[in-house]
Amino acid sequence: RIWRVVPTGAGPTPPVSLATASNRELLQSLQSPNAWRRQTGQRVLIERGDRSVVAALIAILRDRDNPFAQARLHALRTLEGLGALRAAYLRGALGDPHYGVRVHALQLSEALLATEPELLARVLRLTDDPDPRARLELAMTLGGSPDPAATTALLKLAVEHGHERWMASAILSASRD
Repeated sequence: RIWRVVPTGAGPTPPVSLATASNRELLQSLQSPNAWRRQTGQRVLIERGDRSVVAALIAILRDRDNPFAQARLHALRTLEGLGALRAAYLRGALGDPHYGVRVHALQLSEALLATEPELLARVLRLTDDPDPRARLELAMTLGGSPDPAATTALLKLAVEHGHERWMASAILSASRD
């Protein structure tokens, strides 16, 4: 049987127990190229509920020089899991250079659109987002806002991007009227 395939000259990776890792090690795991380590590190941080890591998570979220967008995405979702997510962090994440971070920020923004006018204004600017996945998520997110500006944004999406796959369905499901 072949148990593990590794490149020539590479030794086995040592086993990792993130359950006993320090918060610092868990924060570093959010920036790992290994998906299991990122997800497990995030889960353990949330399970611990230790809010002393919030400042470090915000620093990861705001570090746009780091080309590894998954770290910012996991930082955003970990803040949510710890109950430390604020509209200001979402506004910043909505301007992230990576579409995936913007998509998750849109998903998390939906619950706050009715009570955070500055966040709604930032969300509405994404009708011109260069990525079709972000625009699609925007159409679905706008369904959570009772503001008439959301309907106007949906109309703009319909006119300019209604031909994109799934966009018409997203707009129809988000429409209030």
